[in-house]
Amino acid sequence: MKLKQATNLGAIMSLFCITTMAVLFLSETYAFTQTSLITNIAMDDNPEAQIRLNFNITMLDLHCDFVSVDVLDSLGTNRQNITKNIEKWQIDGDGMRRVFSGRNREVRELAHEEHEETLEQLHSNGVHAIPLTKDTFENFVSENDAVFVNFFAPWCVWCQRLHPTWEKFAEQMESERVDIRVATIDCIAEMDLCRKVGIRAFPSLRWYEDGSHVQPDYKQDRTVSALAGFTKRKRDMSQKHRSMLADGKVRGIKS
Repeated sequence: MKLKQATNLGAIMSLFCITTMAVLFLSETYAFTQTSLITNIAMDDNPEAQIRLNFNITMLDLHCDFVSVDVLDSLGTNRQNITKNIEKWQIDGDGMRRVFSGRNREVRELAHEEHEETLEQLHSNGVHAIPLTKDTFENFVSENDAVFVNFFAPWCVWCQRLHPTWEKFAEQMESERVDIRVATIDCIAEMDLCRKVGIRAFPSLRWYEDGSHVQPDYKQDRTVSALAGFTKRKRDMSQKHRSMLADGKVRGIKS
């Protein structure tokens, strides 16, 4: 049998322990009921350069001018439309590059041409870029093998700079007897027509062949020489395509 004897020191120690446990319980309960937001920023000390990723994708039914590339990493960071760092080219059936269809990493400004003559002076010997309306547009593009159309707005500064160049280009195509008709459409006067064909920017330079719009829209330099060179390449490609159709040796164009 063990006998226990109460002492003043024991009572004090018991009260001290009970008080300490009560304070700890209340403080932990209070801390649990409170919320706080803490943000820590840590710099990545990885000295290695970014990884270069090369990929080759071929799409038969989607023109590469309408392609965008998104990146989603393992941490959930989503970067949308990084196409500015992607080079896109049209290629032929043999895998050879044909036409550049996307911007390089360094965006190059389009070259424009300055002319001493005004548009009215260029029209003194006749209007060579045929103005079209909603009543004449469909018949015009269907009756001609190839049509190059400038969809413009009169208030657009870039359209105003292009007008003399476009007229000179049309006159040069006539003088060189290139099988191409050059036309213009005022999208303010012909708003319904431009909305119907999906014009979203000015100027929009579109190539029509056999009555159909050939994508993508022209996005190269806006000079007479650049427009003429593009037109002649297009006509050469069309003639080769027609000859291949006649011989039964058509190869698909990939992008």
